[in-house]
Amino acid sequence: EAKEAAKRLNPASILWLTQWNAIDEFDWGLQEFPDAVHIARLGNPPYNTVAVPRLYERGFRLFQLGNEPPIEYSGTPHEWNDMLRAWLYENAIKFPESIWLYSPMPVGPQFDAANRAYWEEAADIIARPNVQLAAHAYWQIPEAMTSPTWGLHWQTVHEMYPRKHIYLTEVGNTNPAMPKGEKAREYLIYATMMPAYVKALCIWGLDMTSDWEKDAVNLTMEMAEILNSYENPDTGGDTM
Repeated sequence: EAKEAAKRLNPASILWLTQWNAIDEFDWGLQEFPDAVHIARLGNPPYNTVAVPRLYERGFRLFQLGNEPPIEYSGTPHEWNDMLRAWLYENAIKFPESIWLYSPMPVGPQFDAANRAYWEEAADIIARPNVQLAAHAYWQIPEAMTSPTWGLHWQTVHEMYPRKHIYLTEVGNTNPAMPKGEKAREYLIYATMMPAYVKALCIWGLDMTSDWEKDAVNLTMEMAEILNSYENPDTGGDTM
């Protein structure tokens, strides 16, 4: 059911993102959506030197390096970035076609200073031609979707590194009270706002519960139904 619903979406708009150790999920995503953007989300450094070659052999070329270090890491920005420098120095040459996505930062004004500290200290890493940027965006009210503090949180790092591509690997409205249909429609509107330098968009879900797999299925079906109503207005759906 999830596969059929997902296939009704434009495959080019689907970002298949999952954890590095879920090899069966990677294989399913590659097979079912060969034209999609696929990103392997690695854990925090140091990285698994066995899993990365296996993913590379399967065709993955985009790798996210860690996740929200101001929350998930207890050290300093320099220590975090030094781990990335060391790992890239030792391993990046082994995967010459890969693009490494610098760690996305948490969303919210309370993280602004810490986020900037990580980004500024990583200038030499981000300057590498095989490094681009991962970013996140979250909000709870419609107005916040277009706020540079929340839904457009990634604009800050774009201003710092304007020549770099951005891959949005987590995007979502975390308001549990918003109806699912409205939330799915909001995500489609959000997708149309993306500038050319944003190369991928991963919507996390509708309910924002701990059951991510079920939530992803519900989101896929809601979005597919909305897109189908646009393409086939005679079926009783809304038209744009």
